[in-house]
Amino acid sequence: MPKKASIFGSYSGHNKGDLAILFVLLKHLLKSSKGLNLLIPSKRPAKLKKVLPKFTEHEMVIYKTFTAYWGIGTLKSIASSDVLVFGGGGLFFDKKFYDPFSNHVINLFLITLVNNFFFKKPIYIFSVGASHLRSKMMLLMTSYILKSASRVTVRDHLTAKLFSKHYKREIKIFYDPAFLLESNIGKTPRIEQFCHQLSAEKKALFVFNSSFLIRIKKESKTGELVELINYLQKRYEVVLSSTTTECRLVDTLASLCEQKSLMVFHPGDINPEELITFFQCFDFVICVPMHAAIFSYNAGIRMITIEYDDKIKAFNRIIGNENSVKIDELKKIPLYIELYQEIEWNKKKIIRQNALTNILKLEEFIYDN
Repeated sequence: MPKKASIFGSYSGHNKGDLAILFVLLKHLLKSSKGLNLLIPSKRPAKLKKVLPKFTEHEMVIYKTFTAYWGIGTLKSIASSDVLVFGGGGLFFDKKFYDPFSNHVINLFLITLVNNFFFKKPIYIFSVGASHLRSKMMLLMTSYILKSASRVTVRDHLTAKLFSKHYKREIKIFYDPAFLLESNIGKTPRIEQFCHQLSAEKKALFVFNSSFLIRIKKESKTGELVELINYLQKRYEVVLSSTTTECRLVDTLASLCEQKSLMVFHPGDINPEELITFFQCFDFVICVPMHAAIFSYNAGIRMITIEYDDKIKAFNRIIGNENSVKIDELKKIPLYIELYQEIEWNKKKIIRQNALTNILKLEEFIYDN
């Protein structure tokens, strides 16, 4: 009988960072599989299948859910699995506490509760991230999830420090699986067609996410951001993008800039490795989302990060990147471009090996249970 594992995370295919984690997991676990069946809940199974490596239903089953976790097939998935995997990605934070469609901790808590009472399947917490866990209720739920796990691995020191207050056993730090994405697959026709439109000698990519742009608007910094983009457009051909299938807030931002022909790239249904080849079309990338920075790093492209969240600091520490500004220092970005300090590229092999080790340990855990 093949081993079965349920993988729980934010896997709809909409967010390319979360998708990158699942993409890498599938490639490595199923490629070396001696008989493994992965069960994956998703709100958008049809869209998710389009952007994942192709495997048979004997190897991978994606079933429809109402939240990212709960649907008609969830209990059956838990009952039939040998192991439950939570992660990876940033699943532990206080966002929208009472909204089960957005809050991962509530969903993982309920899965853990049901599992502990009825199924007692071993839980592997895989390369997760945590930040902004301040609510007492969320901390209690997080503590319960951690104490119920057989093994806990996290993606950075920040998360390890936070979890150590609630989990007294060993917490291993293994870097984000997205570091294992390949960068040499060659451009697909869609990427080739878009990059062919870029005619300037110097090209810059600015990658956003919705939470950053909403925060910028709340803090009345939209004008400052538009000024920055206008400044960059005088020196580079600038493209705006995001790490989600589409982000209408990016379109709105582009409409406020001086050059109305400013290009916007929506990733749509391309997979994370294709996205890396897109990044390779540019001389440098200004990254807001952490996974945009990981894609730039994998692509070998110069980057400047904006530390809108503590997880970006943790990421910069891992790769040895000093080209970073805080959210209230946007005006400094041109100076950082001018005085760019090379990233510690020699760490790439060590980082990739570290990320791979966690997948190998997860594989070992599945077969041992």
